[in-house]
Amino acid sequence: MKKFWIIIAGLYLYPEFLVVMLPMLLSWTGIVLPSAMDEWLTANYLFTAILLFIVPTLILFGAGFLSVISSLNRSPMSIPESVALMKTQLIMRLVQIPGYILILIVSILFLISIFTAGFSVFFLIMDTASIMITGLFSIPVYVSLYRNGLIGQKQMICYMILSFFFCADVVVSILCYRQISERT
Repeated sequence: MKKFWIIIAGLYLYPEFLVVMLPMLLSWTGIVLPSAMDEWLTANYLFTAILLFIVPTLILFGAGFLSVISSLNRSPMSIPESVALMKTQLIMRLVQIPGYILILIVSILFLISIFTAGFSVFFLIMDTASIMITGLFSIPVYVSLYRNGLIGQKQMICYMILSFFFCADVVVSILCYRQISERT
């Protein structure tokens, strides 16, 4: 079950980006929507985009907090399970890199026009939510690795803190994976 939530948290960025960008992507590609759909989208876009961002974000934050709490109260996982979770986390961190690059490029392009600058702010919020969610799901991974003696307490604390920072989360995942792959 933990792998499922780590994967969902890792992929969170992509559907959220598409939901927010759908009207622009359709107009850029020249796809014309039926007039009733276009009118509805125009009238309800802001509310729909916010709702489709807030609900999944809150669900993932809740699942992340529950994952942290349950990992602190649960008996230790086996070493192979802990290593498998670490691998899943590493893969998801690497899968997020193209999404972050895409959002950075689009945000910079949107800053050029005053009419689309709001999207850049929203993308910053979306990126921050994504890193917070994946950081929450990292805590149980590092706790499990510590409980199995694969990393030290100072490393666990350092890894958990750095999991909440852009770029550092990927570097920490790679370093931790290399460290535990040498021990197993």
